[in-house]
Amino acid sequence: MNICFLIAKITESPKRLFNDKQHLTTLIISFPNTKKGLCYVQAKAKGKIGDDLFNLHVKGDYIIIECKILKKTTNSKQNTEILIHSYHNAHTIY
Repeated sequence: MNICFLIAKITESPKRLFNDKQHLTTLIISFPNTKKGLCYVQAKAKGKIGDDLFNLHVKGDYIIIECKILKKTTNSKQNTEILIHSYHNAHTIY
């Protein structure tokens, strides 16, 4: 299993998509504290977690996420995608 915990900053407001009769929330997050600047990745969440992220969080919020990291190759281009399983507010840290 590839499950990790990350501290991330939401860099764009969460967006909600409707796919196969269920809600899917997508958001662009960045990881501060990397040596080569910020790293931007698209994250996805389903169900109640996706609803909470969409309704409660805005651009600039920090969150701690429990997630799965996936690498996808499309047209010889590699993309990294994060599937969020759980999250916690990190506003008390920063």
